[in-house]
Order: sequence, then C-alpha cells, then structure tokens
Amino acid sequence: GQKLPPAQKGGGGGIIPASYSLSKYVVRIHDQGNSNSCGCQALSEALELMWREHSSSAVPFSAGFVCRYAHYFEYGADGDYPLSIAAVSYAAQGHGDSRLDLFPPDGTPGSFGQIPSSQSVANGHTHLIASSNSVYTRAEVESDISRGYPVEFLHPVYENEYAYGGGYLAGASG
Repeated sequence: GQKLPPAQKGGGGGIIPASYSLSKYVVRIHDQGNSNSCGCQALSEALELMWREHSSSAVPFSAGFVCRYAHYFEYGADGDYPLSIAAVSYAAQGHGDSRLDLFPPDGTPGSFGQIPSSQSVANGHTHLIASSNSVYTRAEVESDISRGYPVEFLHPVYENEYAYGGGYLAGASG
C-alpha cells in the first residue's frame, strides 16, 4: 500500500488527516444553469452528502424547494432573484429540504413559481438544518473539519478568463 504523509494539526486543535476520500459519498452533480440558486444548490448537495454518509444510499434533494422559501423570506415572492446566505439558512432551518422526487423543480431557470405539495412540505420538515455558518478563514474550515462538521463551499466557475460563464461550483465535505 501507499504510505500517507503524516496527519496535520488543524487551527482548531483537532487532527486533520493527511488524506481523506469522499468517493464513497459521491452524489449527483448540481447544475444551477444561469439561475441565482447557488446557495440552495450547495445546501441541497450538502444534505445529499450527509444522507449518503449516514445511510449509504443516494437521495437527491430539491434545491428549488429551498429556493422557494428563501425567496419568500427575502422578497415576499417566489422568483429567480439573488439570495443572501441568511435567506438560504432561514429556509433550511424553518422548512428543510424535500426529496427531489417529491418536488422536482431543482432551482434551474424556468423552475420557479411552483407550489410544493403537502407531501413535499411534510418531507421537507423531516430534513431541517439545525444551524448554518458562513466560514471565512482557513482556521475555521480546519476546525470544523477536525470536529467532523460538514463544510459546504461555493466557488465561482468561469467559462474563460474574459467572460462570465454563469454558475457556481458547489460542494461539501462529508
């Protein structure tokens, strides 16, 4: 076998392994297209990763479900508007996220304005997020990872260095 480099001590005092693979937790790729659903996509993907880690089955969640409630919180109406982290957090903590098979709109252009069924609302309430936090420093990220907390991230993706290609790369640690 290949020898791994030694583990490192993280900024929060915990041990960060030299290497860790999330391959057994691979979930679907989220593609927001040119919509404003980046935070919702990252949150849904983090839920999918956590679900996969704890149940070893893949369950897709609906970023559109989170977006709907985040838009109502921030704007008083559903639509494709830019969302703050606070609005996405509010939606995830108050309404959760529904499985994609129960609320198919996935936060992509043209998927806004649909009303969730009572079944998807009930399912969303079984997948509430207890809290969320915006992480800004490497030390905070290392601390959260060393304590076993999932860390989601957003990173802008550009088509080329001259033109904005639309979209964000969303991901999460497990």
